[in-house]
Amino acid sequence: MMKILVVILVFVLSNVLILGNHLINIPILVQVLIGMLYMGLVAFFTQWIAHKYLNPVKSSALIGLILGVFLQLDIQPKILELSVFTVAFGATFVGMCSSKYLSPRGVFVAGVLYGLAAIYTLPYTSFIGGAMGTLACLCCLVVINILKIIQWKRGI
Repeated sequence: MMKILVVILVFVLSNVLILGNHLINIPILVQVLIGMLYMGLVAFFTQWIAHKYLNPVKSSALIGLILGVFLQLDIQPKILELSVFTVAFGATFVGMCSSKYLSPRGVFVAGVLYGLAAIYTLPYTSFIGGAMGTLACLCCLVVINILKIIQWKRGI
């Protein structure tokens, strides 16, 4: 358990140092790309912890707890007025997808898709009524169906 906490702390802390307040000085398009890649990494990392050490719910809760600590410390890089760590908690919901349905690569892609969708839709929902979980589910379903279509086309 201690290994998991150390790995998560190093992961999040390194991203805090990289993102920090420097994100404000970067053009919006680059901020969005960084946010998308970060959400993909959070989703991937959540699934990896769930596969190796914990179940999906506990791994999401653990990463969410650590992200919440950084929110309380008021270390909140923002992209388009959204806190990166608040949106990243929703990316842990993507990482809860079973490896039976999405490979780690697929979870990363779904996390990137979640990051893009979250940055542009969540400001209008104000995080009410499970918007992050619904968006995470939709992103997973999109990637799963795209992979099924690709397999179907190969079979023809």
